[in-house]
Amino acid sequence: MDRYRRMALAALVSLTAGIDPAKPSQELTGKLREADLQVTRLPRSAFPELPNSIRRELERRGCTIPQAWADKKPQNVIKGEFTRKGQTDWAVLCSLNRVSTILIFRNASEQHPSELARESDIDKLQGVGGDAIGYSRAISPVGQQFILDHYRVYGSPNRPQSITKGLTMPSLKRHPLCITSMQANGFN
Repeated sequence: MDRYRRMALAALVSLTAGIDPAKPSQELTGKLREADLQVTRLPRSAFPELPNSIRRELERRGCTIPQAWADKKPQNVIKGEFTRKGQTDWAVLCSLNRVSTILIFRNASEQHPSELARESDIDKLQGVGGDAIGYSRAISPVGQQFILDHYRVYGSPNRPQSITKGLTMPSLKRHPLCITSMQANGFN
């Protein structure tokens, strides 16, 4: 993690944790490490809707599925038409050794999943009130209207020609990252 991101994280956490942001301390580092250890990471078996072949691939990789602090029901396993219209794909946030990657299983096949947005889980911690620190990374499916609305708001040199569905990674205090079928063309 670069120095700027570390300072920004320290400032964000310190706003709710009562720590001076100008002095990233051993106390803050310790709190973040402890919070990272406390992140709920569910086994593949917590998602019975997953096809067995994908569940076996997640097990082979040693994946657990991290859970955002705010939601009490299992999350970060979704299905949709992410790479091709009419095709059911699965997306799973796979955490291995406290580093998470979005795995895209095209056409519900466990063969050669795409790997996106690899990030350390500790970088997705944030202050959630009082002294509490929670994990904030989540993926969710989005439809055509969401994609078009965000295209209009954030602009792009090329208007999407065809849109199926996409997925987004909303963060409680950041703008969402939207991965759409337009970007998915690079998955092939």
